[in-house]
Amino acid sequence: MSLKAHNKLGLGLSLRLSLWYGIFIAVVLLIVSGVTYLSMSRFIQEREVDYLKARAAEYQNWLIQGGLPALQARFNDLQTKEKDGFFLRIIDQKTDFQYIYFSNIPKNFAMLTQEQIRKIPTTPQILTFTIRPDITRSQWTLYTLKVNDHIVLQAGKNSNEAALVLDQLKAIFLKIILPLIFVTLIGGAIITYRTTRPLRDLSATMQRILQDGAFETRVPLRPSDPELGSLSALFNRLLEKNSRLIQLMRESIDNAAHDLRTPLTRLRNAAELALSGNKNEAELREGLADCLEESEHVLKMLEVTMDVAEAKTGSLRLAISAVDLHEACSRVIELYEIIAEEKDIRLVISGEKNIKVHADAVRLNQVIANLLDNSIKYSPANTTITLTVSRDEKSGSLAISDQGFGISEQDLPRIWDRMFRADNSRSQRGSGLGLSLVQAIVQAHNGSIGVTSKLNEGSTFTLKLPLAS
Repeated sequence: MSLKAHNKLGLGLSLRLSLWYGIFIAVVLLIVSGVTYLSMSRFIQEREVDYLKARAAEYQNWLIQGGLPALQARFNDLQTKEKDGFFLRIIDQKTDFQYIYFSNIPKNFAMLTQEQIRKIPTTPQILTFTIRPDITRSQWTLYTLKVNDHIVLQAGKNSNEAALVLDQLKAIFLKIILPLIFVTLIGGAIITYRTTRPLRDLSATMQRILQDGAFETRVPLRPSDPELGSLSALFNRLLEKNSRLIQLMRESIDNAAHDLRTPLTRLRNAAELALSGNKNEAELREGLADCLEESEHVLKMLEVTMDVAEAKTGSLRLAISAVDLHEACSRVIELYEIIAEEKDIRLVISGEKNIKVHADAVRLNQVIANLLDNSIKYSPANTTITLTVSRDEKSGSLAISDQGFGISEQDLPRIWDRMFRADNSRSQRGSGLGLSLVQAIVQAHNGSIGVTSKLNEGSTFTLKLPLAS
């Protein structure tokens, strides 16, 4: 997939998000507008009905107190005050006789005819209807009130103004909603396009890596996008880790090729020597033993090299548990006690007990064994190697002190390097990987290791590991 295709993908996502955003806003606006319109319509209708109820009750009192003459006189007095068209209908249900009074009719109003009024039901109810919508809009609201057993009073009011108010409200909603939806779509498109920019950056970075193998490429971090920015940061961390793994893999391959050249050459020489000339059985066995020794040395170097690479990349598998540091030292001392006695070296463990650290028990034993083995190798006879266990607020400490040859100041920073061997250590057989492995394992445990040393006085290696809670 090309960069153009990835950009189209990003634009497609932005477009879809914008459409969904616009649809959501449009639906919300329509619902709000509809609810508002219905509420206003109901409020206006209730106001019209309340007005008719009050007028009907007033005319009912005049009818009861003074009869039709008083009612007509009162109607004539009030009709000039009516701003809207108004009529009053009195029906005698015994005689089927009707009296209809009209107020002044405003201009452009279509008044109900007597025939239309006579067709209106006289049952007590509230009616709203429109007459002659094809010619002139005329909306009316009616209220029917039963005065007694045979007299019914019906009041009607022209509701054109209320209808016009609702029409204007509809028009306002249409004028506001449609542009607002359009603006929402445009604004949503801009917002989603800017929001999805980290995704497009991520896609473009992946594409460049896949096409060009540019593993140094990183996704631009944008502080304005904290959520997606964190995704970009995590992706960059993943790229960093992958780059480190690839680099270490290449280094491991180069190192293995370099480190194995000498032992493989010795292995080949031993095999060639055994095969050359007429050898007896003893000489052949000796040649095979040399080959076996060299092959074991090669396997050990490969194993250590892989352990160092895994530890440095954080992929070394650790079975973390609470390990008693004092007991771990005691177990390693038991293994090396015979070797130390052969060189007249005393192994002493001191310090606090019951100090537990977060560690892989097997790997911790490996670290202690490597450090103790080095101390025994480079210590003269009739000396003492002391293992001191202590603790502080956050970590448990182990200090291994010897009275050996020591390390020069210029060599101290390099002793952790792979294959480095100081001048005074070259007389002893070794691969030069032990301290490199020790440092990698300790760092994989989130611990630290350091060394202090003086020539011909001895060295002290101190490692610290997190305390177990």
